[in-house]
Amino acid sequence: MVVVMSAGATELEIVGVVHRLETAGATAFVSRGLNRVVIGLVGGPAAIAELGLADLPGVERVCAATGGLRLVSREVSPVRSVVDATRSP
Repeated sequence: MVVVMSAGATELEIVGVVHRLETAGATAFVSRGLNRVVIGLVGGPAAIAELGLADLPGVERVCAATGGLRLVSREVSPVRSVVDATRSP
């Protein structure tokens, strides 16, 4: 699952979400972008769903990280993909 924090989320709100996840036994990975913070998490989906993360201050939305995204992960293929975008057909 992925927790997308709102653009104006404070550091205290981010720490609050991470603490809630870790207290429930999940592992949180915080990724800081230019405008937004995303918290990826690993843990039992049923237990995480019961935490009410979407209702926490600073949380914009909670998304399931399933489907096609797993196909591009290092878990599926540890070999780096390279795309040549300079050549035309």
